[in-house]
Amino acid sequence: MSIVIEGLRKVFPDGKVALDGIHLEVRGTFGLLGPNGAGKTTLMRILATLMTPTEGRVTIDGIPLTDLAAVRRRLGYLPQRFGFYPQLTVLETMEFMAHIAEAPADRPRLMALLERVGLADRARSRVRQLSGGMIQRLGIAAALVGDPRVLIVDEPTAGLDQDSRVSFRNLLAGLAEDRTVLLSTHIVSDVETTCSRLAVLRDGKVIFTGSPDQLAARADGKVWAVAVEPADWSHFEQRFRPVAAVREAGLVRARVVAHAPPPGYRAEPAAPTLEDGYVWALRTRDGGEAA
Repeated sequence: MSIVIEGLRKVFPDGKVALDGIHLEVRGTFGLLGPNGAGKTTLMRILATLMTPTEGRVTIDGIPLTDLAAVRRRLGYLPQRFGFYPQLTVLETMEFMAHIAEAPADRPRLMALLERVGLADRARSRVRQLSGGMIQRLGIAAALVGDPRVLIVDEPTAGLDQDSRVSFRNLLAGLAEDRTVLLSTHIVSDVETTCSRLAVLRDGKVIFTGSPDQLAARADGKVWAVAVEPADWSHFEQRFRPVAAVREAGLVRARVVAHAPPPGYRAEPAAPTLEDGYVWALRTRDGGEAA
């Protein structure tokens, strides 16, 4: 069960290059990390057979992307924005989605899917009564209704509160036991706790592929803990672009990712996190390979 992408390009009619030579092999739980506008959604829509690439080759579970019917039978897709009929119950929604997917719609099977995503007790609730996190879970259940071998999920935790985000990430991790899961997000913690491998996308190009630990290591020796006087914070923030800051004991304690410590400030080296490695990759021309 894998997605293999070779030389994928997408150029829109206005000349904008959204994807520029993507090469990736996706297995297990794989994260696609990048800022808004990096090309993540374009890539996901191409993989979901909703958009045609300009160049390149893609196979999903060994099937060429051009074989739409065969690919769609193996594919589940949860887009960034989706909706269900609010007046339907959760179970009625699952029955409707099974009909659309030409999948078995027997209630025991659908209830088992709802159980898997933690919604069995809400089967008779109207969709309009669900929270945002529950809607996302229902979206996953709907994407699983055809028993796909590959699940593609685009920005699934955007807009969710912290508890819902953690719960949803745990759900995705469990689903990877018997399928490939591709998770696209701009939220670093979604990838850190869910994915064994990831790629970083910037300006339509892959600038890193590897494990979360390998990405964090890109910032090794380039992370600084800095104590800043509150009166100087505005100037410091504009000049050094800290990745995090917290007010503590009358100071602002910040993390800065840079070749050298900020001159003129008390700074100590700090162990790199995944977010530090991600920031370093985005800020460097080669994705952080060079020292």
